[in-house]
Amino acid sequence: MNRFVKNNLVLFIVLGVSVVVALALLVWTAIRYTQMTRYINETDKLRKQIGELIAKTPAPVDENKPRISADIDLYSKTAAGLQKRFGHPLDPAVDAFIKELKLTEKEAKAEDAPKEITLAWLKEKFHEGWDRIDANNSAQQGVFYKQFQRRFRNWPEALQEFRKLAENATTEPITEFNIDEVFLGALGIPRTMQSRPENLTKFISDFRYKLLDMLAGKVAVGPNASLFSFEENTVYQPEEYPLVVRNWDIIGDLAQKISKSGVKELTAFRKRTLAGEESGGYQLHHFSFEVIGSISNIRKLVKDIDNAFASNRVYLVRSVSLYALNDPAEALFSQENTLPQDFIDSLMEQEARKSAAVAAMTTTTPAQQPQVRGRRGRRQSVVPMEMPTRTELTSEELQVRRAQVVKEFEEAEKKKKYYERFGYGDTLIGGSDECRAVIDVDYIMQN
Repeated sequence: MNRFVKNNLVLFIVLGVSVVVALALLVWTAIRYTQMTRYINETDKLRKQIGELIAKTPAPVDENKPRISADIDLYSKTAAGLQKRFGHPLDPAVDAFIKELKLTEKEAKAEDAPKEITLAWLKEKFHEGWDRIDANNSAQQGVFYKQFQRRFRNWPEALQEFRKLAENATTEPITEFNIDEVFLGALGIPRTMQSRPENLTKFISDFRYKLLDMLAGKVAVGPNASLFSFEENTVYQPEEYPLVVRNWDIIGDLAQKISKSGVKELTAFRKRTLAGEESGGYQLHHFSFEVIGSISNIRKLVKDIDNAFASNRVYLVRSVSLYALNDPAEALFSQENTLPQDFIDSLMEQEARKSAAVAAMTTTTPAQQPQVRGRRGRRQSVVPMEMPTRTELTSEELQVRRAQVVKEFEEAEKKKKYYERFGYGDTLIGGSDECRAVIDVDYIMQN
């Protein structure tokens, strides 16, 4: 046995070392496994705690409570300032009026006279007398309005300051006859047009022609858009008169943005309802209109509508649908290679000019008639052959002539080199970005 050990001493040493190393590795693996198990359990525990914290409403730290209160006050004031913009485009004009307005000396010495005139004070004093009058008694309302003006020494001058800014804030034609109504409307008094249908009809007609004149020369107006969704001979009830005025004010602002966008045509204009829809304390007036123009011009129009809050108007662009006017790629798959209609018309015009030139050369006046010598040397005029008078072609003759002109042009094109022919190198796909756009917007007002 001892001899066997001595003869295999190296083997036993190697086996011993291997056993020690194996035991050490087993111990190390067990330790690492234990550590990993502990880490996994801790991770699961932390995930569970995080989930429980997320599910709970965290209580604010005492140090953060003053900061949270300050943030709430700041956001409330900011929200109130933003809400003031909703549907009050004439507020800057009213502010200019208030800034210019001055009380008479007698009113300034009164006990309840303010140190400085504010809009809130003006509305309070105005409604004290206005609300006592029957809403249908327009004559008495007019008398009160005139009497109220006498409390101020420069009411007409202040009203002109209002007019200067109001004319830039609205597209309604402001004249000496309706400036008082526009001003009272800016103060929140409904515009009833004195409950007279003829006044409303004149208002709609004047406003419509003002918008058509504004668009003339810039944007073509299609027949489906020329009435701006207000059909002729429509009868409105007196309680709907203020709603009609409000809708035309919104339509005028949209028409102004369309005229400045660079689009080519306004093809349709529609409103959903006259009264609008109430949603979450706000009044929404929905409009949909179609325009034709380039992508860049349509993008500019949408951007101007979206940025209207700068003028105290708030729009929400619901959707913009784009449709290609035509598909130039169809020519690649067409069996017939037809010429554009406008090009055919130009060929017909050229043919007509050539015919007119030939007719002018063959038809001469007596003074221009050539003369020849007779046998005795006397000059004799040659009587020209009478030319038949030119008559207008019938539709069938015009169609035949058009086909003949096209055929002659195509035969002439075949004799040219391929790179000299009509239409060679023209862009078929992507050459034009003009399209028809249907834009749906909501005009938002605070109730």
